[in-house]
Amino acid sequence: MSDPLHLSLSETCIDLGRALTALREQHGSPSLRAIEAHGLKVLGPDRSSACSLATMSTAFRGTKFISHEKLLWLVRAVMAFDENGAKTVPPGRRAPELNEWRERWTALNRVRTRDQAASRYRRHVKQRQPAEPSVIPLAARIAQGSMQRGEPIFLRRLQRYAYVTVMAFPHDEDTLVLGQGDGSVYAFNLTQREDFRLAEHSTPLVSLALSSIASPLATVTRDGTPRLWVGIQPGEGEYSIFGWNRKYVSLEPQSCPVVSVAVSPSGGLLACCGRDGVVRFWDTETRTMNGPPLEAHSGPALSAVFSHTGRRLASSGQDGVVRLWDVESRSPVGAPLDAHVGPQLSLAFSPGDHLLATADGVRVRLWDTATSKYIGGLRGESGPVDHLSFSPSGILATGDVDGIVRLWSLGTYGSMGRRLRHNGRVHAMAFSADSSVLAVSAGKWVDLYA
Repeated sequence: MSDPLHLSLSETCIDLGRALTALREQHGSPSLRAIEAHGLKVLGPDRSSACSLATMSTAFRGTKFISHEKLLWLVRAVMAFDENGAKTVPPGRRAPELNEWRERWTALNRVRTRDQAASRYRRHVKQRQPAEPSVIPLAARIAQGSMQRGEPIFLRRLQRYAYVTVMAFPHDEDTLVLGQGDGSVYAFNLTQREDFRLAEHSTPLVSLALSSIASPLATVTRDGTPRLWVGIQPGEGEYSIFGWNRKYVSLEPQSCPVVSVAVSPSGGLLACCGRDGVVRFWDTETRTMNGPPLEAHSGPALSAVFSHTGRRLASSGQDGVVRLWDVESRSPVGAPLDAHVGPQLSLAFSPGDHLLATADGVRVRLWDTATSKYIGGLRGESGPVDHLSFSPSGILATGDVDGIVRLWSLGTYGSMGRRLRHNGRVHAMAFSADSSVLAVSAGKWVDLYA
């Protein structure tokens, strides 16, 4: 079987057609009518999976895409003849000899999905050139100032096929990046209302980070493997992720599994939080280790976040301690922030970096980053909070296990407006770069507010 990643959809269909023709010859070259009649008799008359004469003809010639169910039906119907063309018993639906054909169809469908996404991407690029400044910011024209007043207006709901576990709004204000539990990463264009796959993994995604849609994308899956998805030039012959022309580079060597990643605002530095409590830095351009690591925590390092200037890094660990670090000197800044009851599930720097908000699943605490002093908690909290997000304009959004999102003012440390209720636990939140849009993930839904 040819490598499908370097073939077009038509070439992959032809490759499959040749394999089906070879299979047919191995089983006595029965006619299409004989295959149809015997297949309907021994496999059942289920029209949703049975192949018509026209479908079989296009499948053997490789001129048209065939569904998974119809392909397996056709293969089993052909195998219902022996090498002399005599009728026999077909293999069962779970027979091992069908695994090759399942893999072939998976490769075929992958190429089909890639080509469809690439086609949508080309239309997207064509529509955006020249760029229209009027489409950015997205929601400032829809509901001017509503987010700042604490009265967000529901815009729309995006339905996904898997749980959205992580999200990010890069500097491109009209693009939302979604990391899903099935290992796929999508970029959703809010103005064009189209999405494009950026990356895919074989295991669930637990962390992602990027500074802009054109910069390297860092991801971590449940197995603890960090990957850096970087752009390549057309014609390099590397594995291209659909229309976005990216390939991944595993960051080796890794002395232990990685829990989460963070990217500096410039996109040049990647921080990897290890299960050994060490935070390691990588240069995203050279893909090499950058300077000494941080011996940050006595247990696994759970998360890290860069300040808006990129000069500070906050890290949290299983030991329940949050630490501030000087990125250039790799030295601690101030005393550890340890007035917590457990591991910190979320960290966020305020605009200007003068405050750090932490959430430990019980409450939200605010810290002065200059003195490392505890300022206090938010007034009027409801359920346990485990997700935080600061808008560039200074609004803090908190998401709790009951699916409730609240907005908070840094001027009064009090809540703003109504609660935003969702069906299910809040998994991720992100503000757009112009503060006009808040995206909230709960289950397989992503709600957009302006």
